[in-house]
Amino acid sequence: MMGVYAAKGEIIAWTHADLQTDPGDIIGAFDLYINTINYQNYILKGKRIGRNKVDTFFTWGMSILSSLILKVKLFDINAQPKMFHYSFLNKLKDPPDDFSLDLYFLYQATINNINLIEFPVNFGTRIYGDAKGGGTFKGKLKLVNRTWSYMIKLKKQLDN
Repeated sequence: MMGVYAAKGEIIAWTHADLQTDPGDIIGAFDLYINTINYQNYILKGKRIGRNKVDTFFTWGMSILSSLILKVKLFDINAQPKMFHYSFLNKLKDPPDDFSLDLYFLYQATINNINLIEFPVNFGTRIYGDAKGGGTFKGKLKLVNRTWSYMIKLKKQLDN
């Protein structure tokens, strides 16, 4: 089998801890990632498939809102997994330590001309934990408000 194999410690990935994303997706995503020519210049992100219409609508709305405010094309920001070459860490200055990390991460990738690869993942039923923003309509509104607040903060930082 011909392929490129990443050196130990060269690739970083994360996914949800609630097992809503199948951990096996990391292996499939890794295979796709390392077999991409010049993978160091790419970020892999999940592309959620098989979701209900309400969740798909909220994702679409948040994608439009964040793209308009930040003036870059962003879609399905919180899709998992995320995978990247360790050298991308040098581009991350003062990242948030909450759920805004996904937005910040993809924004930084976009403005730094890092290409995106999407890997389709089925987003199943949450096995562990409680939704921190997507489980109920009220939770979705809280997530929208939290994300909106972070986008405004990020936009102000960019304008300075």
